[in-house]
Amino acid sequence: MQLAGFRDIRSKEELQKAADLANDLKNEKVLVDILAHNNVSLSQIDSHPYTIQTWYKKYQKCIRCTGLKNCAQDTSGYFDNIVDDGFLHTEKCACKYMRQRLSERKHLENFLINDMPEKLFTVQFTGIQVEKENNAYWKVLAECMAACNGGSGVYLYGTMGSGKTYLAACACNQFARNGKKVAFIHYPTFAQRIAGKVETGEYRSEVQKLMYASFVVMDDIGAESVTEWNRDTILLPILNARYEKGLPTWFTSNEDFTTLQEHFTFTKKGKIEEVKALRIMERMRSMAKPIALLGESRRQYLSRTPEE
Repeated sequence: MQLAGFRDIRSKEELQKAADLANDLKNEKVLVDILAHNNVSLSQIDSHPYTIQTWYKKYQKCIRCTGLKNCAQDTSGYFDNIVDDGFLHTEKCACKYMRQRLSERKHLENFLINDMPEKLFTVQFTGIQVEKENNAYWKVLAECMAACNGGSGVYLYGTMGSGKTYLAACACNQFARNGKKVAFIHYPTFAQRIAGKVETGEYRSEVQKLMYASFVVMDDIGAESVTEWNRDTILLPILNARYEKGLPTWFTSNEDFTTLQEHFTFTKKGKIEEVKALRIMERMRSMAKPIALLGESRRQYLSRTPEE
């Protein structure tokens, strides 16, 4: 956006007011420093005092900013930077806090599918507050980190709110940061999503991504409504493809292997199919080590974002 000058100012009184404003602006150390940093000549203050004043008022919202949570700009994390490259104008720029956030989330470009809650976008194993935990949790954390580093599968099950999804997100983010193509699906949401794409056939693209991604998390499996189609035509081929290629897959669930097998035995229409359920479970058992994560809810402290 080009900034206009004050060429329409005509009266001596108006010219004097503009000159006085220019002098006041030149005494604003922060403003002068910014102009110098941006290679904007101080003579622009004399030529465009009102437009520089308007720009500076908006910029002042950033001076004492302590983070994105309290950003006062119209577009959070972005400010108008003043530039002189032949004509005086402003460019929308990311602030240091937004640049940091974008850097921290660079790995998300490696997600082929991402159902992960935004609060988990940047979590990592090393950020977990282990001092709040007991020996049982430390053991689970150590097993998960070893599995992640070794590229092996995990079936993480236990009570609601115990932190299963958080640990799976840490693993998924680690693979993505290492340049691997990953997918994180909330399995009940995934099952509903692809059911709505059957007529167009668009679901096949998502299934293919899950078959061949370097690392996949199937979060909250066992909470979906089972149909013959999503169990036998969708889930089983995904598991088979990943097993044959030796691709690590993590699952989280409120069910253990025994109750999950019961879950897959009964379809939404009430049909009982023990053999088909057993086929799914045999494949999952061969792909993932079961790890139990129990205890009280950890949602309160695990869900905090960096800004909090």
